[in-house]
Amino acid sequence: MTVRTLTRVGALIAGLGLASPALAQGAAPAIDHGDTAWILSATALVLFMTLPGLALFYAGLVRSKRGVGGGYVLARGPEEITLADIVSAVDGPIQAGDFGLPHTDGACEHEGQCVLLAVWWDAGERMREYLTGYTLADMAAMAQGDAPWPPVSASR
Repeated sequence: MTVRTLTRVGALIAGLGLASPALAQGAAPAIDHGDTAWILSATALVLFMTLPGLALFYAGLVRSKRGVGGGYVLARGPEEITLADIVSAVDGPIQAGDFGLPHTDGACEHEGQCVLLAVWWDAGERMREYLTGYTLADMAAMAQGDAPWPPVSASR
């Protein structure tokens, strides 16, 4: 934050009467554990809401819009943004496990485990392909009842 932003925030807090009355009277502030807990909780909530937004911003999925009604808007059309784009931006690479590439043809002494790594790698690839098949436009159409939902198997 810039000094200018901090000054504005301070003026806003003082103007709304949110500053401690003890500070306004020039007295030494007393530590109020309730206020401290509230401030820490509010800060954590703001961070939890802000960090995914920043991840989407840096991934190029949203852009900031200034002014009245500002905030974040899609940087591309909803038909161009896939679920895989969103999951990758917020959670990192889509993979079924953090195992790395499997070895093949006896390249290591853990050949049995490498076969399992190949299965996990394939599962991650299929998950990526599946999520790439759905766009935000598809999701909106499904939510509005204009498109069928993906099939759900009751046997699983």
